[in-house]
Amino acid sequence: MIKKTTLIALTILLTLLHASFVNATFWVTSEVQGTVHNFDDDGALNFYVELTDSPGQMELDPKTGNAAVLIPESQEIIIVSPAGEILVNVGPYRVYDPKLTWPHDVAFDPEGNLWIADEVAVVKLDPLGFVILKIQGPTGVLSPKHVVYSSYDNSIWVLGISELVKYDLQGREQLRIGGFDHPEGMSINTRDGSVAVADTDNEAVQVFSSEGYLLTSITRGLRMPKDVSFDNQGNIWIINTLDRKIMKFNKRGTLVTDIINGEIGVPTQITLDPRTNTLYVVDKEQLWILDPAAPRGKMELVRQFDQPVSDVELDIGAESMFVPPVPEAPGYQPRPLQDLRATSAAVLRREVSSQSAKPVIAQPAQPEVAVPTSAAVVSVPQTVPVASEESEALATEVQQLRQQVAEQQQAMNDVLAQRAAPTASAPEKKSSELMGVLVITFVILLILAFIGGMMLKRRRKEE
Repeated sequence: MIKKTTLIALTILLTLLHASFVNATFWVTSEVQGTVHNFDDDGALNFYVELTDSPGQMELDPKTGNAAVLIPESQEIIIVSPAGEILVNVGPYRVYDPKLTWPHDVAFDPEGNLWIADEVAVVKLDPLGFVILKIQGPTGVLSPKHVVYSSYDNSIWVLGISELVKYDLQGREQLRIGGFDHPEGMSINTRDGSVAVADTDNEAVQVFSSEGYLLTSITRGLRMPKDVSFDNQGNIWIINTLDRKIMKFNKRGTLVTDIINGEIGVPTQITLDPRTNTLYVVDKEQLWILDPAAPRGKMELVRQFDQPVSDVELDIGAESMFVPPVPEAPGYQPRPLQDLRATSAAVLRREVSSQSAKPVIAQPAQPEVAVPTSAAVVSVPQTVPVASEESEALATEVQQLRQQVAEQQQAMNDVLAQRAAPTASAPEKKSSELMGVLVITFVILLILAFIGGMMLKRRRKEE
């Protein structure tokens, strides 16, 4: 017979396990309306954040529950806390701008750094949005679209329009696989590190080992696969977009389940709960839950939106034991976009950046030491000019030269004014006199300019 204390312990354990399942939440971004929504696992709205532009892909930090949301049109990245507060906002016209081109996807590493699949580079940012490194050129990826962190071997996988590249956390290339045609999604099996790629235009799903070897190529019945995901048993779930169905294959690539639901429109994304293998399926303006244990799959509508959905991420709190906050009051209040980095976050940013930067130590002022007359004295150029009798005399000479030039110009003007009215008796004499005056004046000006130049040159040498 089971003791009473054992029953109580089992009851407490089941209660805790149930609480961990209930506390799951999921985040939804809407590209059209420009919002980020947070729902509980029953589809009830916890809060939403209004943005100035349309959000795209997002990713959740398993340690903190924070959501990193990309805004491609304005080249911005925001990080939203589980309570709906904007913790970080970087981009043009913000406190800090990582100068992104068109961010497509984002992933967190264990240190909280963000890896961005930008249009022209792979960018690694620290938790506050500062650029740590950019990977482009020969070691980069052609038009990177997707990025995923692998906890199996602590690596980063980046998928472009035609190739898949694996990096370590320092940005060093580990392997490169080509031959893809506009792939739309990928997933990593946390048990063995294998990678599945939805090779959309090739109408196939390619599965590779963590070392880059091809394990299987699934093509049976696939038409424009958009997304792929592993469950906790290593099975592969595929969104077959053109046929509007969800397909399940085992590790060997054999078809296990082919789910067709007439109520679902065009599925585009699949998000899987690794604890229960429950799938969240995105269908334009709807979010569905699929129970894989039910015969042929049982679809349940979770939420109906009034605009298309961009991305869905599930927060189960499995790694961080994160418990989503309870709403303060029934309903919700919109939380407008705020830039908090100018206050408390700015101080934290300086502390983080100072760890890697070399400290600048102010040198104390050196006391003046009297140099004996017998010691050798090293002359140091002075940056501040020192007045002397020679400089004052030179300035006086220059002023006199300027006065003489002015007098000569005035004399020439007087001569020209007196001879402005020509006489009929001596036109040739008048023209010759005028020409003589001009020649003399020109010679005097040349002499004065030469003398002034020599004085200025001598002064520079003396200084």
